[in-house]
Amino acid sequence: MDRRSILIGAALFVLGAAVYTPVFASAKILDGQYSPIQILFVRYVSALVILGTLRAMNLSFTRHWRSPKPSSHLVRAAFGSSGGLLAIYAPALMPVAAATALSLTEIVFLMVLAAPLLGERVTRRGWTGAGICLTGALIIVLAPGDGTSDLSGLFAFSPWGMAAALGGAVLIAGEAVMIKRLSVREKAYGVLLYVSAFSGLIWMVPAVLLWEASPWSDLALMFALGPLAMTGQLCFILSYRLADAAFLAPFTYTWLIFASGLGFLAFGEVPSEQTIIGAVIIVGGGLVLLGRKAPA
Repeated sequence: MDRRSILIGAALFVLGAAVYTPVFASAKILDGQYSPIQILFVRYVSALVILGTLRAMNLSFTRHWRSPKPSSHLVRAAFGSSGGLLAIYAPALMPVAAATALSLTEIVFLMVLAAPLLGERVTRRGWTGAGICLTGALIIVLAPGDGTSDLSGLFAFSPWGMAAALGGAVLIAGEAVMIKRLSVREKAYGVLLYVSAFSGLIWMVPAVLLWEASPWSDLALMFALGPLAMTGQLCFILSYRLADAAFLAPFTYTWLIFASGLGFLAFGEVPSEQTIIGAVIIVGGGLVLLGRKAPA
C-alpha cells in the first residue's frame, strides 16, 4: 500500500464514522419510543429494498454478489447486528458522547486481534497514536458536565447503558475483523446484500413480537437509516481495502467528535471544556497515525 492509498482509506473511514453517528443515536432521536430491535429491523429491510431495486435495474456493480463462503457473512451479520443493537440502546440511556466513548473500547480489542487473526503488525507509532486518542476519549467520558474532573462523571451514567456500550464494543470489533477479510476477497455489493439479508432474518421474529405502532413520520425516519447505514458500511469496506484494520482502528475515535456535535445540535447536550480538549487530543492522535510511513 502506498501513502496515498492509506490516506484515502483513513479519510473514507472517518467519513463512514460521521455518516454512522445518527444511526447509533437513532433510538434517542426517536425519543426512546421504540425498541432498538424494531429500529434495527426496519433499517435492514430498508437496505434490502434499496439493494433489490439496484439489482432489478441490472446495474453492472450488482452482478457480483455470490459468495464462496456465505457462512462468513452470517457470522459477520450476527456480530454486527448484535453490536449495532447494543450501540443503539446505549445512547438512549446516557449522553450520546459518553455512550460513544465507551463503545470505542472496540479499538483496543481490534488492535489486539489484528495480529493473530489478520496477520497485521501494529507499529510503535500505531500504539502511540492509539494511546493519545484513548487519552482524549477518557477525558471526554470522565467529564460529568459540571466543571469537575473526577470519576463521578463515569459513575453518574446508567450501568445498563455502560454495559450495552461495552458489550457492543466487543461485538463490533469482531465484525471489523470479518469486514476486513470479506472486503479483500468479495465485492462491496455482495457484502452489503448478505449482511442486510442475514441480519433481517436474525431480528425478524423479535421485531414482530416487540413491534410498536408508529406514525408514518417515525417509520420514514427508521427507513432512512437503511441508506445511511449502507453509505457508512460502503465507506468502511473501501477503507479496509486500502489500509490495515489496526491502522484504521484509532480513527474510530473521531466518532466522539461527531457524537458530541450531534448531541449539541439535536439534544442540547452542551460540550464541556473537557469534551473540547478531548476532541483536540483525538485529532492530534489521528495526525500522529497519518504521519507514519507507508509499509514497504
